[in-house]
Amino acid sequence: MTRMMDAPAGTPAETLFRGGGEMAALARELDWSSTPVGPVESWSASLRSIVSTLLASRHPMFLWWGPELTQFYNDAYRQSLGPDRHPAALGARGRECWAEIWPIIGPEVDDIMANGAATWHEDHLVPITRGDRVHDVYWSYSYSPVQDDDGSVGGVLVTVQETTRRVVGERRARLLQTLATELLQARSVDDVCTASVAALSRGPDDVACVLLYLLDDAAGVLRYCGGLGVRPGAEAAPRELSPGSDAPWPVASALAAAGTAPGGIDSAPVSGIQCERWPEPISEAVTTAIAAAPSAIPAARAHPAHGV
Repeated sequence: MTRMMDAPAGTPAETLFRGGGEMAALARELDWSSTPVGPVESWSASLRSIVSTLLASRHPMFLWWGPELTQFYNDAYRQSLGPDRHPAALGARGRECWAEIWPIIGPEVDDIMANGAATWHEDHLVPITRGDRVHDVYWSYSYSPVQDDDGSVGGVLVTVQETTRRVVGERRARLLQTLATELLQARSVDDVCTASVAALSRGPDDVACVLLYLLDDAAGVLRYCGGLGVRPGAEAAPRELSPGSDAPWPVASALAAAGTAPGGIDSAPVSGIQCERWPEPISEAVTTAIAAAPSAIPAARAHPAHGV
C-alpha cells in the first residue's frame, strides 16, 4: 500500500480533501507523489473538481483516473470493497486492484478511456473476492467518461449501487415458489424427493449441492433418494448413511438437534468437496433432519451446501 504522510494545514491536499469522512481523512494523509497521479499540486483542475465532488457525495462513487487508472472512492463506496481492498485501493492502480475481474470489466473501462461512450448496467453479476470467498455480487452501475482540462477523457467515474440482497432474495423466492408448485403433485415420499431435486436443478445455483436421504427403519440406515451437484456413490454422497455416524456428514448431530432448536439451522465448514455446479470447492454445508409429519420421527436428512 502507498505510504501515508501528514498533510500540513493549508496545503493543496488539506484544501482539496476537506470534510470529516474517513476517505477525506485518508486522502489527506496519502503521499500522492508516490502514486501514478503525482502530488496534488500537479493535478489538473478537472481531477480536483471530480475528486472533490466524489468525496462530498453520499451516493457510492468510484473513479479511475489517468493511464494507470489510479483509484479514488468515497465513504459510501468503501463497504462494497470489503476489507480485502479498503483502504489499500485508494491511490492504487485499477488493473492491479481488480485483477480477478479485469477480464469482465477491463475491456469496457479501456473502451471508455479510448472512445468516451458512457455505459449502464442493471443488476449485473460481477463476482469479487471478499475474505476467503468468491461472492456473487450484483450491481446496478454506470461508467461515465470524465473530461480532463484539454477535453480528452481523463478518467472513468463509476456511480454504483449494490443490489445483491434484492436480486438473490427475489431469485430464491421464485425458487421456493417453483418448489412448492412441484410438491403439490407429489403423492409419495419418493415423489417429494424427485420433485425437490427437479425444482432445485432448474433454478439458479444458489444451492450448489443437495443430498436427500430417507430413513429405512428395517435396515436401520439412511438411503440416498436423490441429489444435486455431487455424483451418487462419491465419497461425499454415499448410497447409505448410518444414523449414528457423523461422517461424511454430521447426521447423528442433526438427529440429536431435531426438534430442540426450532428454526435454528446452522452451517458448518467443510473442505475437499468439489461440486459440479460451482467452480470453487464447497466451503459450508448444512445438515438438517426433515420430519415426515408433525411430531413424527425425522424421515429424511437433507444436506444443502454452498460454495460461495
